[in-house]
Amino acid sequence: MNIEVVVGDVAKQRLDVIVNAANTSLLGGGGVDGSVHRGAGPALLAACRELPLVAPGARCLPGDARLTPGFALPAAWVAHAVGPVYNTHPAPAVALAAALRTSLGLAVATGASTVAVPALSCGAYHYPVAEATQILVGVARERGWPLDLVRFVAFDAATHRAFERALATPAPRVPTEPRAFRRAARADDAAIASIIRTVMPAFGASGEGFAIHDREVDAMSVAYAAPRSAWFVVEAEGTVTGGGGVGPLAGGDPAVCELRKMYFLPSSRGKGLGERLLRQCLAIARGYGYRTCYLETLTGMDAAQRLYERVGFQRLDGPMGQTGHFGCNRFYARDLTDLDPGPPGG
Repeated sequence: MNIEVVVGDVAKQRLDVIVNAANTSLLGGGGVDGSVHRGAGPALLAACRELPLVAPGARCLPGDARLTPGFALPAAWVAHAVGPVYNTHPAPAVALAAALRTSLGLAVATGASTVAVPALSCGAYHYPVAEATQILVGVARERGWPLDLVRFVAFDAATHRAFERALATPAPRVPTEPRAFRRAARADDAAIASIIRTVMPAFGASGEGFAIHDREVDAMSVAYAAPRSAWFVVEAEGTVTGGGGVGPLAGGDPAVCELRKMYFLPSSRGKGLGERLLRQCLAIARGYGYRTCYLETLTGMDAAQRLYERVGFQRLDGPMGQTGHFGCNRFYARDLTDLDPGPPGG
């Protein structure tokens, strides 16, 4: 496979597939995203609207991609890749690599032999160009992609030079995703229940008045299919190792959600996964229209409480709502109105 670099507009490349620097809505934006939508015409926007939502207002999350026809573009297909916002994503290198991997995989699935790729996340998402180009080139070189050509399309001379330097590097380090977050499915329910019933007693939360006795524990995927609710699993090599989610606060203000049952097995702790999942839950909650996120915990869960405080939760004097979890003795809430409901294209 050949890899080359040019300066130009990725939307004008006459190759089989172009990769678009999309935002999570997939409904167009500025920069590369705007150029792609203008070149493709209104049919592209209509096609993107038909793609299912994976989160409130989002058809694709950072680190992922979706495929549509190219319509009026010279390319037959567009892989809409959502890169990370560098300063706010908890693992930007991992997400950037994953976005391009997914895009190239989609291209291969179409039978394409040539792909054009922009400098993902290097525009409005502020990813340092030198670092991003190393990652992008590294992904193109891995796996022995069954393609004839990957063409990186730089938007200016400086970015072109950065790609050239990356190509001159023998083996750029390419991050891999150690864990995947996804919504809980029925097949996960037994594993989730086992984790909850393993972790909670280890922290003294096994008696009456704790969430371990909630009826939903045995069917979390069903419980969190309810409106304005979501529960995510953390998966490693096909094994569920933790999770967490949000839902309406029982007996509380409709504008307040509760962070619920966020637990990890020891193998998944100390790796930043808790913060990543927590931030994802808060973003989902904001998208559902909640203005405050509430949680209950107890003395002894010190690492968790440090995490909550680090991401902006404030200690409360007493409980909110009517959760029935009278065994808890620590209460926190976070204002969600400062969260960005969705970044622009980058």
